[in-house]
This record gives sequence, structure tokens and C-alpha cells, in this order.
Amino acid sequence: MGVPKRLWYFAIIGVCVHLLLLSAVFDIYFVSPIQHGMTPHKAKGQAPAKRVVLFIADGLRADSLYNSEMQLNAPYLYSIKENIGSWGISHTQVPTESRPGHIAILAGFNEDPSAITRGWQSNPVDFDSIINQSTNAWCWGSPDIVNMFNKDNLSHIHLYSYDAYMQDFSGKESPALLDKWVFDRVYEFVGQYKRACKEFCHNGNIMFLHLLGLDTAGHSIKPTSDKYIENIKIVDKGVQDTVNLIEKYFGDKKTTYIFTSDHGMTDWGSHGDGSLYETEVPFIAWGASIPRSKVQYDLHQADIASLISSLVGLNIPMNSIGIVPVSYLDISESQKAHIIHANVRQLSEQYIMKHRNLKENTIPLIFQPYPELPSESSFYEQLAILDGLVQAQQYQRAVILSYDLINLFRDGLKYYYNYYQRVLLIFVTVGFVGWIIYLFSSITELDTNSYANCQWRVSQYPHIPKKPFLLFGLILAVCLIPFVYTLPLLYYVYFYFPIFTWLTVVKNYRQVLTNSILLGMYSGKELMFIGAVYLMGIQLLILTFFKSYYLTFVFVYFSFHTLIKKSHEFSSLLWVLAQLLLGVCPLMLGMQIEFNVLTQTITCGLWLSYGLIISSKPSFKRDRRVFAYQFALLGIAFMNSIWVHLTITHGIGLLLINQLISWLLLAITFVFPMLISGKLENRVISAIVSLMTPYVLMAVGYESMFMFFFAQHMLNWLSVEHKEMKLKHPNDPALEHYLTTSYRNGYTDKGSVKRCYYLLTFIMLSYFGVGNTASMSSFDPMWVRCFVTVFSPFTMSGLILIKLVIPFLLVMCAFRGIMIITRSQIQNTFLIILLFCDLMVLQFLYFVKNEGSWLEIGVSLSRFIVVNVTTIMLLVLYQIAIILTSKDLRKHPFAKYLKKYFGIYTMNEF
Repeated sequence: MGVPKRLWYFAIIGVCVHLLLLSAVFDIYFVSPIQHGMTPHKAKGQAPAKRVVLFIADGLRADSLYNSEMQLNAPYLYSIKENIGSWGISHTQVPTESRPGHIAILAGFNEDPSAITRGWQSNPVDFDSIINQSTNAWCWGSPDIVNMFNKDNLSHIHLYSYDAYMQDFSGKESPALLDKWVFDRVYEFVGQYKRACKEFCHNGNIMFLHLLGLDTAGHSIKPTSDKYIENIKIVDKGVQDTVNLIEKYFGDKKTTYIFTSDHGMTDWGSHGDGSLYETEVPFIAWGASIPRSKVQYDLHQADIASLISSLVGLNIPMNSIGIVPVSYLDISESQKAHIIHANVRQLSEQYIMKHRNLKENTIPLIFQPYPELPSESSFYEQLAILDGLVQAQQYQRAVILSYDLINLFRDGLKYYYNYYQRVLLIFVTVGFVGWIIYLFSSITELDTNSYANCQWRVSQYPHIPKKPFLLFGLILAVCLIPFVYTLPLLYYVYFYFPIFTWLTVVKNYRQVLTNSILLGMYSGKELMFIGAVYLMGIQLLILTFFKSYYLTFVFVYFSFHTLIKKSHEFSSLLWVLAQLLLGVCPLMLGMQIEFNVLTQTITCGLWLSYGLIISSKPSFKRDRRVFAYQFALLGIAFMNSIWVHLTITHGIGLLLINQLISWLLLAITFVFPMLISGKLENRVISAIVSLMTPYVLMAVGYESMFMFFFAQHMLNWLSVEHKEMKLKHPNDPALEHYLTTSYRNGYTDKGSVKRCYYLLTFIMLSYFGVGNTASMSSFDPMWVRCFVTVFSPFTMSGLILIKLVIPFLLVMCAFRGIMIITRSQIQNTFLIILLFCDLMVLQFLYFVKNEGSWLEIGVSLSRFIVVNVTTIMLLVLYQIAIILTSKDLRKHPFAKYLKKYFGIYTMNEF
């Protein structure tokens, strides 16, 4: 039973709609702050410092340094914090990745999250930074970071990076070697200038040390491990030696030192989201013009660029939105006033540029300027007042007015960044509602007995002429063109999106009426009850993204509903018990951060025992040898994962033999289901075992055991549906049918809708049941350690994605068998699933935030991405499930070699 052509049409259109919605979220809520053509500004007068040395300990979160053990783990930084410098917490913004973090520190703006989708390791747009504004800059560290800040090959910027292969995650080499490499290169570099100072002694210089060791250690051995603490000690010692080296060389007390991080890290070694572990990082400053303070002064990460610029007298990066944190400056009132004045001027350049761009590209009659600054004259009046106060040396009044103007300009920028937010949200919502109604109108044959009668009743309604309506749509589209004049190309798509969907809805209005009449055939109370149950069920699934324990309520209801039916008691009790046990998993289980050898061993024993049990059944006799190979490979996968854990734990690292075994198992395991006979139960079990083989290579603890019981529950679901069909149709040998049999002309009833909701619930359980959260950082880099040793974002992301979708695919394989058993109409089934998913997506569209704490912003964006991508994945995964459960390779030429060398088949099987 393949996928009908019309369903392919819905799948392709559905993927496009959801990709459009994913893009729209970034354009609605997150707009890139980068602008060009502005005049740079810097503070007048002598700079407080001659040079800045910037240490960025990649991946170091605040509580890993600021804790009761800091005096032991980082004695030098502790003495600086307590006796010499100023300190606090730097608050980062999502996405908490290395590239956006370094851009915020060195360029002063928070990269919009959509930039991640347009470029992984380098920003897709050129931007200004303190590196290119410096007199001279020397940068040491990872090639992914330091090479990002000199795209124009400027001669005054000097970059030094190690080879990418040094970024080893296997544990064979200490991550601290990366930091030692940086400190050694700095020592060698300063030694070159012992006799001749040259450009090294110029004012306005910056030395940037990117220390990747802690990030690498956190990914591989976790930020709570003893080895991670050892790495902190090495960084602390390296910072101390570097400071002593610089002070000994210059001896003028004109160097400022800053120690901070680009992002934090979760307990399981991931980052990217908005939790406090990821967004709160340490910030310590000392040296020239930095006061001694025991009071904690927090700042935003984007403020650091303006601070460094002000310290050494550089132009503030043109796109910086930071505010100079004067609490970190030990300078006179005059210097403070001039520094804040320059900050105001730099922000004013951005504001006026954004104001003019929008004004020039919008019809004057409908342009709505920022209410607090309705005209350019009011803008320049405010700046003139500030200039007058600075010239009159009324510094206190100037500083107060400066902060007022900074807040005014930042609010104005926010207003213009969100200028099209409301109208875009309205158009996208209207278009998406039209898409949902179109899905509803496309569900056909809801009830074979009454469907034809409803179609006859609808045919009595007047027909809407197509051409006048199409003409009206075109006129409306033309009227929109001036409104979106010179806007980005995607904005045109968003504005035309509702026209496209509602034209389609009106074209299919008869089907909308047909389905509405069919629903109306239910009694009012029954229809209201069914509707309320499913709406409540969808809301519970939505709440699961906020608190996973809501999923438990769904399974309690499932169990209660099964007990009420009181059919085939023994299997019902097993079904209820399994649902209750699995339902409590989201309550009890959390993200696993340590590999558990015992759990892996027990789970291996469970799977192998299950293999022996099914091999003894007569129905599996024909496929017994294939299953023997499959379970043997599954056992090898378990042993390989344990072997890799032991070699990494003992500092040996990932052995080549283990790596080859892992990739080989991943490559060949999916072939075996296609060598199984076409019997339904055999194919589904074979597909599940094949999926579990790569999964256990990426499992770190109890999730492999959870997946064993979850897989058994999916097979039990298949059995329960079969028994229910047997009760309805005693002479129907559904379970004995082959998966190649076609049932495209099935029917859709209340049971079909129930099964669709079951599917979504099991999809949620497979995700949240193993401790995942609705977060972009709900992954552990340790998952891929059987496959890769060197940092490779695309390979690692692909493997992580495979692990996340394997449980979904397992559910889809079981659901595939159920659709055959129940003779469900495949097109209607997936349209119902899409309807449920899109009702969830529509609500999450309004849950996304771009204001508030970074935690709220990051989590809201992550939830939308997870539910939207899940909807897209379901459309794709069912076709993969069809391949796994239907594709037959037994007649393929290479099957002869399998028979010859491995004895998988006997002669009568071909």
C-alpha cells in the first residue's frame, strides 16, 4: 500500500506551508539589526587604556566558576574578583551558540536566530566589530571563530588558529591542549617583540584569546565532571601567566584585561537554548581604568563591545546596541560624559537610518513613525540639547539625558524592527487558517452510507463562478503591491499566502459544506462531547511542551476508556497496564547525562530474549535466519556502545575498529527488513529491530530500556487493533495479509480519528518519555561518540537528528501496520493528523516571544520549532516506514550472494 498521488500533493504542499511558517516566525519576531552606511562614533579625549587583552573561555557557564570551590579551582581569577577588579554575570541571548556569542561580544549586537539557518560557522552578512576598528588586533584560537572577523583580509588583523582535527571529542586527547596551544602561541608571539616593539606597542590594540577547551570538555565529559574542573584550573593558570607576561613586557599599567564566555552549557553538555545554565556566563575585568569592586555588576553580552571600544578609544561598532557599563570604568565625570555621548551618537545613527529606510519605502499616507519621535526635527532637537550640555561641561545633566536618549533610541529601533510584525502575523494567521479549512474540506468519504446523500444536498446550493472570484483575488493582490513596496521577497509570499489558501477554500466550498453536513448528522450533545474531548486532548498535548507530566493525564484517560469497553479482558488489562507504566515515564525520567553500562546490558538481554521467543513461533519460521542476523547485529551494537564507553572513560579514545563497526551497522541494518517475507507482523518487528540497532549506539542510559518497552507497546497496539477488527469482522484474516496489499479505498470513521490522536500521543511519548524537552538544546553530544571524534557540525547534527526521529519512525511503522489491519483510508488519515498538528502549530505561533528574559524567548522559539518540524517529519517518515515495511529485495541480484555466503534463504523461498 503505497502513498496515493493526491496524498503526495498534500504532503509537498504541507511541507512548503510549514517551511513558510517557520521562516515567517523569524521575520515576524526576529529581525536582523545589521545596517550599512552609518557614520561611526567614538569618545573624544584620551583613552583610559592603551590596549585590551580579551579572554573568552568558550562554553564556561557562570556557576561553574562562581561557586564555593572557586578559590581552589581558579585561585588567580578568584583573587582578581575579590581584591583587584570588577565582576558580574554577562547575560547572553539565544541562540546560545559560539558564533552568535562572539558576535555579541565583539560586534555588540545579538544575531537574530534565523542567521543560524543561513550559515553555520560564519555570519552570512558582513558586520562591523572591535577587531576591524582596532589599531592592530591579534587573535588566537579555533579556526571557526577567529577566521570570522577578517573577511576583508585587513592587514592590521592577525589571525592564528590550530588545525580543526585538534578539536577531539573522543577523550583520547585532553581538551586542555587546545587552550595550552593558545597560551603557548601568545608566549612565543610576545617573545618576538622583546627587542623591537613595532606595532605591538601602538595604542588601541586588542589581543583576543579564544579558549575552546572548556566547551570541548563539556561536550565530551560534561561540565560537572572532575576533568572539566581540571580544565578550569589550566585556564586559570594560563590567564595568570599571560597577564604576567604582558605586564612584564609593557610595565606601564595601561593594559585592561577582560575574562568572559560566549555561552554556558547544560548539565548534559549541550547549548543553544535559553536556560540559565546557557545564558549566564562569568564576566571579570581588571587592569587599567577598572575599579576594584566587591559588588556584583551584571551586564548584557552586547554591552561588552562598547565597553572595550570606550576603554581604548575606538569607534563603537556601527551595529552595536550595547550600553557602555560605566560601573566597570574608573574614570572622571568628564570622560564618562564623553563616552556616553558617543554611545548616544552611535545609536542615533542606527535609529535615523532605520527611520529613513522605512519612510522612503512606504507610502507616506500609511507610514506611522515612532510616536515619541514623530519627525526628524524632533530627533535632531534632542541631540542638539545633549551636545549643548556636553559643551557647557554640565556632565551630570548630560549623562542623565544620555541614558534617556539611549533608551529612547533603543525603543525606537525596537519599534521599527517590529514595524511589520502585527500585519505579518495577521496575514500569516489568516493564510494558515485557510490552509486548515482546506485540509478539512479535503477529507472525503467520512461515512460511506451518508456521503453520497450529503453530496446530493450540497449540489442544490448555487455554484460560485470561478473567474470573477479569481479576478477579485488578482485585484486584491495588485492592491497589496504598493503596501509591500521594496520589502524583502519573502514578505510578498506572506502577503499572498492567504490569497492562495482562501482561493482554494472557495474553490472547494462544496466539500466544506459536505463535511459540515456530515458532522451535523451527529446529535448536538454527541458532537459537542466529541469535539470537547479532542480539543481538550490537543490542549493537553500543547501543555506537554510546557510540562511533560500533562502527557500522563492523556494516558490515564486512555486506560480509563479501555476499561470501560470491557472487551477481550486479558489483553485489555495488559494494554491498560502498559499505558499506565509508560505514562508515568515523563513524570519520573529526566535527561540522562551519564552512560549506564548496567542498563545497556539488561536491555541487551531483554532484546535477545525477545528474539529467542519470536524465533520459536511457527509464523516466524520462514524468516528465522534473517531475524537471527538482525538480533545478532543488535547485540553487537550493544557491546560496541559499551566498548566505546570503556575506551573513552579510560582515556584511550574512540578506536578505529569501533568507529567502523558503528558506521557499518548504521549502513546495513535498514536492509534487513526488506529481506523479510511480506507478512505484516514479521515486517513490523523486523523494522523495529533495525531501528533499534543504530539507536542503541547513540543511547547513553535508560532510554534504550524505555524504547524496548515502548516498542512492545507499539506491537501490543497492533495486536489490540487486530483483535478489535476480528470482533467486527470474524472472517477477516487481516493480520495474515501482506503489506503489499492495497487498501487505498478504505473508509474513515470515529475510530480513524481516535487512532490519529493515539499516533500523536505516542509520538509525544517517544520524545518526552526519554527525558527530552521542547528545546533546541535537548540533545547530548555524547550521543555521537561511537561515530565521530572531531568536531563536525553537519555530521553530528545529522546523527543527532537520526536518534531523535528513530522513535517517531518506530511509531510510524506500527501505525503503518494498523492502517492495513483497519482498512483505513490513508489520505483521510493523514489529513486528520495534519489537522491536529496544525491546530497545535497555530497556537504555538502566538506563544513565540521576542521580549522578556532570554529564557522565555529561547524556550518559546524552541517549542514552536519542535512542534512545526515534528509536523513536517511525520509527512516524510510515513513514506520511510512504507519502504522499511514493504520494499522487497528478495528478488534482487545481491540476495543470491546473501544466500550463498550467509545462508539467509532456502531454495523454496525465492
